[in-house]
Amino acid sequence: MAMFDKFVTEVLGKVWDFEPPKKIRRMKWHEAMLKYGSDKPDLRFDLEIHDVSEIGAKSNFGVFKNCVAAGGKIRGIAAKGCVDFTRKQIDELTAYVGKYGSKGLVWMRVKENDEVETQVGKFFTTEQLNELRDAVGAKCGDMMFFIAGPEKVAATAMGQLRLEVARIKGLRDPKKREFVWITEFPMFEYSDTEGRYMAMHHPFTNPLPEHLDMMLGGNLKDCNAEAYDLVLNGVEIGGGSIRIHNPEVQEKVFRLLGLSEEQVKEKFGFFVDAFKYGAPPHGGLAFGLDRVVATMEGEESIRDFIAFPKNTSASSPMDQCPSEVDLQQLQDIHISVQMPKVK
Repeated sequence: MAMFDKFVTEVLGKVWDFEPPKKIRRMKWHEAMLKYGSDKPDLRFDLEIHDVSEIGAKSNFGVFKNCVAAGGKIRGIAAKGCVDFTRKQIDELTAYVGKYGSKGLVWMRVKENDEVETQVGKFFTTEQLNELRDAVGAKCGDMMFFIAGPEKVAATAMGQLRLEVARIKGLRDPKKREFVWITEFPMFEYSDTEGRYMAMHHPFTNPLPEHLDMMLGGNLKDCNAEAYDLVLNGVEIGGGSIRIHNPEVQEKVFRLLGLSEEQVKEKFGFFVDAFKYGAPPHGGLAFGLDRVVATMEGEESIRDFIAFPKNTSASSPMDQCPSEVDLQQLQDIHISVQMPKVK
């Protein structure tokens, strides 16, 4: 990570006309998800997210009380200078966050004398409304938005709302460049579809040394990994991890992921066998150079920055790929092609 700090300073800082950071800021995954609702936060603007679960749980607003009682979270932001948002705009934002699992969007305006106005005001005392206002840092002229739901939904939906408000208000300056390292990703994440924990990155990522005993004891929820991403303006431009180099730890990870000995041998036999010859501590980081250049240029699409992009039919005009395969080549790798009969 220190080496790639120098890459940003010595390479990007000289190719593009901007003042690079001497040392890139580092932020843990859990902090990023709480404050920005994303593991690739855009730090060009403030709009920080706040957890107001305790305040909401004390109110008589059923949506908030029931959410917290069920183990969910309430996240809120202060949208600066947005007090004049129309009902149409609010409805559009409500529909927008619905795409990310939110079942609704609670809004409150901060009027003159810092008075809070909201359609659900009857469920809150004046003290509770003021407490919410102060918790998210809202002032006169601001709009407050709140989303309640399971923690992952509340975080992600509010993170997307944060970006949408920034887009509407023109806060995402393409000339500004904010780098951040995101560290200590969760080692595992629970899959509702699979009904089990799965590796967040891949099953070869090393757990944090201080979390090893936790993992070996079966606590997968709180176990973090030695994984890291480099983020620029809300775009992941590189990522990597320290790899597991202890055969016993690797075997334990496979077991925790529910893989049988036969499955491990079938999928990763070559990899596991290599451990017999010894493996030193090792890791790395991969950059997407076309993504780096596109982001530094302030462009969302990387198409114009790929050396030989494919067209919409997935063929490459540069090298005429894909092309017909010689019959002998197919025979060498034991592939037969059966063409459909022409009627």
